[in-house]
Amino acid sequence: MSWVHCNNCFEEPDAAKSTRKFFLTSCSHISCLQCQESVRNQCPTCKREGIKSIAIDSSMNKQYRQFFMDVAGIITTKLDEMGRIRKFQDSQIQNLVKEFENFKIHKYKIWSKVL
Repeated sequence: MSWVHCNNCFEEPDAAKSTRKFFLTSCSHISCLQCQESVRNQCPTCKREGIKSIAIDSSMNKQYRQFFMDVAGIITTKLDEMGRIRKFQDSQIQNLVKEFENFKIHKYKIWSKVL
């Protein structure tokens, strides 16, 4: 997540310093712990009052965690999933076509005996 940074002081997470915490605010800003603690119930970036914030970490709710996921990875996963779905649907269509062909052959045989 090389794009994650504090929207106020522009600090970035440091993998070597895993103790550095970042927060996502209800006004959609990211702030570091130092900037977050410098104000109470206020966004350090836009100064909006009465905001809520949650820590950006593995315990985040999926609703918020998705904003920090690797988009390329998500696209690849979804394309693979769509490929499997398409393959299944194609096999069902082929089964239907095959059954229809069998029906046509059977119908032809019956009509040829009648006439």
